[in-house]
Amino acid sequence: MPGARVLITYGQPDRDFARQLAADLRDAGIAVEVDAPPEAADDVLSAVADRLGRCQWQVLVFSPAAFASPLVQIEANTALLYTARGRLRGILPVLAAPCAPETIPPTLAGLPRLDAVADYRGTLLRLLDTLDLTPPAAPPVSGPGASGTHAAHAGLDLVPVRVESGPPERVVLPPELTRLGLAGWLIAGSEVILPAPRPVPAGSFRMGGTVSTDEAPPHQVALGAYAIGAYPVTVAEYACFVRAGYPAPSGRHIDWIGQMSRLDRPIVNITWHDALAYVAWLAARTGQPWHVATEAEWEKAARYDPASGSSREYPWGDEFDSTRCNTRESSIGTTTRVDLYPAGASPAGALDMAGNVWEWTSSLFQRYPYDPAGGRELLDTPGPRVMRGGSCDDGADHARPAFRLGGAPDTLARNIGFRLALAAPERLLLG
Repeated sequence: MPGARVLITYGQPDRDFARQLAADLRDAGIAVEVDAPPEAADDVLSAVADRLGRCQWQVLVFSPAAFASPLVQIEANTALLYTARGRLRGILPVLAAPCAPETIPPTLAGLPRLDAVADYRGTLLRLLDTLDLTPPAAPPVSGPGASGTHAAHAGLDLVPVRVESGPPERVVLPPELTRLGLAGWLIAGSEVILPAPRPVPAGSFRMGGTVSTDEAPPHQVALGAYAIGAYPVTVAEYACFVRAGYPAPSGRHIDWIGQMSRLDRPIVNITWHDALAYVAWLAARTGQPWHVATEAEWEKAARYDPASGSSREYPWGDEFDSTRCNTRESSIGTTTRVDLYPAGASPAGALDMAGNVWEWTSSLFQRYPYDPAGGRELLDTPGPRVMRGGSCDDGADHARPAFRLGGAPDTLARNIGFRLALAAPERLLLG
């Protein structure tokens, strides 16, 4: 994309680094704006809006100096807003100095970043690839840290089986995401975060219950082997999709900037159509057969205990326990991070399958018995879709895995998210 305009945002102590980076990008044919706007308060907001309005990308220089600069914070937060509204193609953070994780502002912590400290030339090449430009053949690129290897956190060894061009690269994720077992990758210029899958064995289980007519009658359902996401899709995962160009979720109770400040919580304000669009994008980028979980896959992963061959009333057992989940009984009143209740894990090892957020499934809301061949898994059929799991606003009865709630596909709320499943996990779960 020759002629792409890039704005480099940096703190004043990083001026030499920013100007070196600008010079190298210009050598590759990119129009770069690098001079900082005036510090005068009356001029800053209009200057920032004017600078970002002229550009397609922001390169954000990550360093302690940048995080200490009010001007950088204003420009970075404005760029996040512009990206969410489609006025900016994206933000490309570049690490120019080591940063302690706790010093990174929450709104920026989830942005996968390129490590110019460890590998300046590799960072430059990845920037050019993202901007769809080829590097200059000569002279060789010079700059700080011109040799070394790209730094990346260790995470789940789940490698994409197919990519559009070039090998995938691991990218740095903040500690609160690596703690979850999520893995960040740069694939054909786009960042993706892969879920942490939990295998569910093939076989039959008892689906349904007797508490309400919507879950009756209990019946046996046979499923092949699959994997379920260990958590509902997080804000950090969905943010990759937004940076790739999909509209950011909106809602009355929390906006996108608010969601971006809590990356390890479930993404909310998501319609059923949004969930399908996200998983289609993830599958296309990675070549892996991810899909929105069917209600049968969801329920089996939430309650089936292969050791006893029984279906539990709750993921952890047959009695409700408010210390194991975020429901109305917990009196929290909002979503929580997805790993806050490890004692609430299901036999499959999936968390938050009781409470926190309702989770869309792919299935039409139809009477039992469940028959996947009966049309309920056709994605182009109109009608309400099934949500499972209850939420932070709902009581213990709704948190039972057998409880079913139907919702119009365009419904969105601050307590509705979704969870993914993975077909043929034996191809992907390595080691």
